[in-house]
Amino acid sequence: MLPSVWPGDVLLIERCDFGEVFPGDIVLYAREGKLFAHRVIGAATDREERRFVTQGDALPTQDSPISAEEFLGRVSQIVRAGKCDEPASALSFPNRLVANVARYSTIAARLLVHLHVTLGNSRKREALC
Repeated sequence: MLPSVWPGDVLLIERCDFGEVFPGDIVLYAREGKLFAHRVIGAATDREERRFVTQGDALPTQDSPISAEEFLGRVSQIVRAGKCDEPASALSFPNRLVANVARYSTIAARLLVHLHVTLGNSRKREALC
């Protein structure tokens, strides 16, 4: 979910009804024994059952539609470096650029994560001094 969610971020999840979710929300769902936090990009109707289509911000393809049974909740806060922020419902220009770079280059994505972690650690050291 770069750049909305970085390694080390903590996601606070709020329970809500499946019908209270809208495009742009980041949701948590379980599938095949794994947890996913991806952005809702649209809705789909499958066999008269409402489903959401999700996609990671830096992923090139959308996920298979999620059902109400897979849905666990909506991300209400992202805790980063001790600060809580509400997730943005859309990516701003600089974040769209970061997402596109990460989407099309695994090496660039790894470099971005490395820089993020390195800069975050140096900021923590500065705050301690």
